[in-house]
Amino acid sequence: VNVTGDSSINLDSSTSAYGIYTDGELVLNASKKLDICLENNKSGITSKDVTISGAGDVTITGHDDGIISSGDLNFSGSGDVTITVDGYGTYNYGDVTISGSGNVNITSKNYDGIYTFRDVKISGSGKVDIYGERYGVMLRGDEKAVYLNGNGSPITLHAGEGNKAVFNNKTEESPVAGTNFSKYNVTGDPATASVVYTLKTLGDVDGNGSVNAADLTKLLRHVAKIELLDNTACADMNGDGNIDAADVTLLTRQLAG
Repeated sequence: VNVTGDSSINLDSSTSAYGIYTDGELVLNASKKLDICLENNKSGITSKDVTISGAGDVTITGHDDGIISSGDLNFSGSGDVTITVDGYGTYNYGDVTISGSGNVNITSKNYDGIYTFRDVKISGSGKVDIYGERYGVMLRGDEKAVYLNGNGSPITLHAGEGNKAVFNNKTEESPVAGTNFSKYNVTGDPATASVVYTLKTLGDVDGNGSVNAADLTKLLRHVAKIELLDNTACADMNGDGNIDAADVTLLTRQLAG
């Protein structure tokens, strides 16, 4: 099934049916909005491989599961994807890859945001927010993990109170890996209910998202040992592992333009 074109589509299943069901591959590459609203206990999309690659927003709401895929699930478009369901946000036997510039927001009110037997790979520039009342991301299988290599907005993985943001039921661990972890500020822990990964901005010493004179002041106070920084990752301007006068010089030059 290929969905293309520039028309909005609304699939309102008030009977016991699926929004979209196919035994083959589903490609959503439309430039306008696709709404799937389910009133009964069926999934929004059931397919083998699912690719959402268009510029149009995709919204799935309902009582059961958002997307069930026996293959891979790929979010690679520039449109936003919003899944808000009572069941699993996505239930997948293949990899889940988020690589587009659009925002991806998945909410499971009762189960897991993403449930997969393979890996979750996040490398896009859009905002990613995955919530599951039980687990944000449930991984099935040994050596499976959430791999982060994002280059844009924050990545938030979270669960209900007292549960885990990421969990592998085979290893009883919360595995998160990344080739560019040095790029991230990390708030929280995947073994707890919430973890947020935000890209570091070199020179953003106070961590407020912008680089200005306040950052230079904090850096100067740290170097003078008046007030030490809790996190120095964004203050090491030359990347030599030391916070010293050389970093002050570089930040001063950056602010001067």
